[in-house]
Amino acid sequence: MRYSLVFSLCLTLAGGARAQLRPFGDVHAIVGARIEIGDGRVIEKGTVLIRDGLIEALGPDLAVPPDAEVLKGDGLTVFPGFVDAFLTKGLKLPDSQPNQDVPPDTGSEAPASMRTANRKGVRPELRAADFFVLTEADLTPIRKAGFTTALVSPSGATINGVAALVNLSGLPKRECIVRSAVTMDFAFHTPTEGRSFGGGSGYPGTLLGIFAHIRQTLMDARYYRLLKTAFENGGPRRPPADESLAALLPALDGAMPVLFEADAENDVDRAVRLADEFGLRPILCGGLEAWKHAPLLVKHQVPVLLSLDFGDEPKLPGQKPPQETKQDAKEEKKEAKPAPGEKPPTTPATKPEDKKEEDEDEFMPEAARKERHRKWEEKVANAGQLNKAGVLFAFTTKGVKDTTTFWENLRRAVKEGLPREAALKALTLNPAKIFGVERQMGTIEAGKIADLVVMQGDFSDAKAKVKFVFVDGKKFDVERESPPAPARPPGSPMEGDDRLGRGDR
Repeated sequence: MRYSLVFSLCLTLAGGARAQLRPFGDVHAIVGARIEIGDGRVIEKGTVLIRDGLIEALGPDLAVPPDAEVLKGDGLTVFPGFVDAFLTKGLKLPDSQPNQDVPPDTGSEAPASMRTANRKGVRPELRAADFFVLTEADLTPIRKAGFTTALVSPSGATINGVAALVNLSGLPKRECIVRSAVTMDFAFHTPTEGRSFGGGSGYPGTLLGIFAHIRQTLMDARYYRLLKTAFENGGPRRPPADESLAALLPALDGAMPVLFEADAENDVDRAVRLADEFGLRPILCGGLEAWKHAPLLVKHQVPVLLSLDFGDEPKLPGQKPPQETKQDAKEEKKEAKPAPGEKPPTTPATKPEDKKEEDEDEFMPEAARKERHRKWEEKVANAGQLNKAGVLFAFTTKGVKDTTTFWENLRRAVKEGLPREAALKALTLNPAKIFGVERQMGTIEAGKIADLVVMQGDFSDAKAKVKFVFVDGKKFDVERESPPAPARPPGSPMEGDDRLGRGDR
């Protein structure tokens, strides 16, 4: 009896010690906020409890545990973390080696075929997870815009490699990568557009050459699979040690979807047909003219990672530029006022590129200007048309100049017919479904990863502000967050260093 009591007391003390040693910030409670679950359900006033990187519980009458940091949610709305469905920054890729075989003997005879291992613009063996190096300076503005997760992909050439789904916490790779292999990236760029992937002149230098190159590489991968299977079953002929062909097997087997970067109507059609020919599972990325093939996309169940790169609105005939308000003029004058001792800045009234565009508009025929504006309107209405047709799509910042433009264009799409609920799903639940992680993220539910956006106002309102984001349960006060200070010089003491006489903390 005595030993049992002592043992129970030890367990109690150990539990208390663990509670005291829990690092601050592990447990958060957002209390009294409006909670948008992400699938259409809403809790008008409730609490979200976060513990150890996961959503532990939520509800209107949830009790707050004593070890939680309480965040007052009055006037705030909690959304699932927003997902950027295609991001190419933050990758440091190795140099390309396009020729991986013995060169043909052109001195004795002219070869009738291309090189066996022509890898110009082809590097499917690259994995974004291995080269992911987003810094805090990169991450801060993305989080300020409400993004907690992104699909990070190699890009710039023809077959670019494997994309990874990454939480934007800034933690080491082993902590922030949600899925290391999500999609294989294909694009219809000529190799000269992807210089880091082995650019240069010669084949394949045209769109026809690009498709021939892709098809040949995929057929080579099929043949590689046959050789590999036969060799493993006792056949005498061994397959080549070809990383590129081996990396394509999951895509050919249907285990990994293939992402096609395609905006134009014809490229969308080409991507679907190519995928059908080789039995690939396609995902479109960009899709600025995807609405023109909406029935085809629905038939083949092709999701779209939709760009909001509308460009500036073209001027219609007789349209005048927006009038400058007194407040705008006052703010501009305030910004232009020099500091004491400084000379006033001298800036040209009109930039050369702006003047060039004005000149082009002035001499452009009226019909051409109307046509250009019509095409711009089609891009704005694209998301609404896809939603109406039943195409599954998610949003990406691909092509837009900054996150401010992204949000402006998203709100414009909502104004032009995209339902607000569909826009929210395209930021949250839809990308989770497309990338196969809807059981782990995409909605605010108990047991899911604590990726959350806390906003003042609604995301569809231009006056809305992101107050906090949670990435894997880690809180970021984005209103106060700023890029990190420069790194300390090598050899300088840091806090917690023994040279400061404090020892390790």
